[in-house]
Amino acid sequence: MRSGKRVLFVLVPALVLAVLLACSQRFSTYIYTGVYPVFRYLQGQIIAGRTGDLTSIEANGFMVYSRSGDEVGAEGMIAIARDYSADVYEFFGYERTSPVEIVLFDDEEELKKALRIPEGLSAIGAYAGGRISLLLPESISGGEAEGNRPENVYVHELAHLVMDDICKGNYPMWFTEGSALYVEYLLLGYEWGAGWEYDKVYTIDELAHSFGDLDEQAAYRQSFLLVKDLIEGYGVGKYRSLLSALGKGETFETAFDRIYGFESRELALAQ
Repeated sequence: MRSGKRVLFVLVPALVLAVLLACSQRFSTYIYTGVYPVFRYLQGQIIAGRTGDLTSIEANGFMVYSRSGDEVGAEGMIAIARDYSADVYEFFGYERTSPVEIVLFDDEEELKKALRIPEGLSAIGAYAGGRISLLLPESISGGEAEGNRPENVYVHELAHLVMDDICKGNYPMWFTEGSALYVEYLLLGYEWGAGWEYDKVYTIDELAHSFGDLDEQAAYRQSFLLVKDLIEGYGVGKYRSLLSALGKGETFETAFDRIYGFESRELALAQ
């Protein structure tokens, strides 16, 4: 979730992690490379079962689901996806072999109900189960929140999808959120949280182990800056190597240390 508006919901990694803690590194690799995609598929099917009355439009490598009568909004989303997806793929060094599934909702409550998002949270976009769920473009009213434009929401959630596909869910939350925010910054020129002041600078351990309990604005802003510093300071090649290692089941800490030559907890962030 971002600023009360973006949600990344993955139901199964908690179960995966519980298994990993009790298993060898070899079996951990098997879990991520072999079993996790099955869990993700099942999660997607559960979500699809809650949206079974939607119609679909397939075009340009995208499958868009929406209610009858929302065809104009669906076509608008296809146009946005067509304009920005290739650039997202290029950043990650990623090739897509199947259509990107996008589910569109008329209102926020409908989206939250389908994804079982708690009532206390707000969402205009979410990634879960291999699918991107969004409000219809005309239902997203960004107002002064530049980052809530339809193209920003789509790029952000597509980045989550691509990372999940590459890494098979094997990443800390701060890293995937910081990466999605960086892709928005790179492609759309939008820097989330720029100019905001924070009372707290979190350590990597705090971001890695207590992300959901931290001040949301500070945690997301700091995650963005950490990823930005990694990519711009050490190059996108090492960043992609890290993603690849995670997809093979290597732990974040081990892969980071091997690729960057120092421990991730040594990352420093100026307020």
